[in-house]
Amino acid sequence: MKRILQGGIAIALVLLLCACGSVPAQTEPTQPEDRTQAPDPWAAITEDGVDEAAFLSTLDTSLLEKVAAELQTAVDEEAKAEQENQELVLTEGWTRIFKSTQYQNVLALGKEAMPALYWIIYKSDNNGLYEFVCANALYELSGYDFTIADGVRQWDNAKALLPLFNEKVLEARK
Repeated sequence: MKRILQGGIAIALVLLLCACGSVPAQTEPTQPEDRTQAPDPWAAITEDGVDEAAFLSTLDTSLLEKVAAELQTAVDEEAKAEQENQELVLTEGWTRIFKSTQYQNVLALGKEAMPALYWIIYKSDNNGLYEFVCANALYELSGYDFTIADGVRQWDNAKALLPLFNEKVLEARK
């Protein structure tokens, strides 16, 4: 199952690259030897939107695959658990995903996981649980505060987080 998921992610990544009009000639991503000298993916976020080609050129595709697989597994396991025991929805709720090993593995990657999380949300045609889990991880890792005075979040779905995140990135550049 894991190989099928990884293959599907790889195929989806190739399709995304084709849609962006740039397919790298290499099958393996090239990574800078010194990670401190890595290009800044957030430089691709501009007042006019996201320069997809620039963002993608900085994205570590192996990390993207790892993050995507971890969180998809967490969501799949959550759905399976709820099918097998419907009382989980009432007793524990779906938010237990945030305590899952897979979610914690992504958080353990630190800020390095943020571009992958952003890209997953940005390129997804969906705005469901998987995207919300990615958005929550991005939110936690970023350290940005997107709450209003009473502590309520300003975003309630993954797509609503992106403009707020972009604003913070642009503000940090000033």
